Amino acid sequence: MAKKMFTEAGLEKLRAPTTGRVEYGDSVVSGLMLRVSDTGVKSWSVLYKVKGEGGLSPKTGLPLKGAQRRISLGVYPVMGVKKARETAIDVLQNAFEGTDVRVARSATHATRRTNTVENVARRFIEQDAKPNVASWRQVERALELHVFPHWGQRPIADIRRRDVHELIDGYIEKGLTGTARDVRKHLSRVFGWALDREIISENPLIGLKRKDLQYRADAGRAMNDDELRAVCRGAERLGYPYGPYFQLMILTGQRRNEWADAKH
Repeated sequence: MAKKMFTEAGLEKLRAPTTGRVEYGDSVVSGLMLRVSDTGVKSWSVLYKVKGEGGLSPKTGLPLKGAQRRISLGVYPVMGVKKARETAIDVLQNAFEGTDVRVARSATHATRRTNTVENVARRFIEQDAKPNVASWRQVERALELHVFPHWGQRPIADIRRRDVHELIDGYIEKGLTGTARDVRKHLSRVFGWALDREIISENPLIGLKRKDLQYRADAGRAMNDDELRAVCRGAERLGYPYGPYFQLMILTGQRRNEWADAKH
C-alpha cells in the first residue's frame, strides 16, 4: 500500500486503475485511507484499533488494543481532504480513549429508524394533545389521513422544508386549501414538540412562508353550537344522501370535498 500526501489538486488528477481497486494511505494522518475503484469512485475510510478491546496486559495490567477495524467516512469530492482528516482524527481519538465510533453510529441509526414521523406524532398525541387539546381526535385523524400515508415511516429527522412544501402543494393543487392549512398547523405542533425534546435538531416548519394558506376575511365564519344544532336538525329532514352528509361534516369537522371524495 502506497502512502501519499493527500491534496485536493493531487486527488483530482488521481487516475482510476484499469481493473479492481487501489488503496492509498495518508502520510499526514496515519490510518486515513483513500480507496479508488476502476469506476473512478474515490472513497475515504479509516483504520483503527480500540484501546481496551484486547483485554489487559498480563505484565503491566494496562488495556491492550483490539483487532484492527475499518469505518467508512464518505466519498471524494463530497468530503474533501481537510474534512476527511478531521473526521479520521476524531475516530482515532475515540479509539485511543476506548470508544468505537461504529457503536455510536449504529445507535444513532437505530434511533432514527425508531423515531419515524408516525411514531413521534403518536407520542405527541398521547403525551401532549390528549391532555391539552379538546379536539385531539381531529388532530389525530388529520395526521392519519393526510400525513402518515406520505411520511409515516420516514425518520422525522430527515424531513426538510422542501418536503413540507411538496406535501402542502399537493393539497393546494387539489383545491384542498383547508386541508393544507390544517396539515401545516398540526405539523407545526408535532415538530415543535419533537424539537423541544431534542428528537430533532431543527423544525422545518419555522419560518415556512405560504401566503396561499392565509385566512381570508371574506371566507366566512365558524358557526356557534346553537347554529350547528339547528343545521343538524334540519339535515334530518333532508334525508339521504345530503342529510347524513351534512351531519357527518358537523360531527367530524372535515371539509366538504374531503367527504365528497372519500372512497370505501
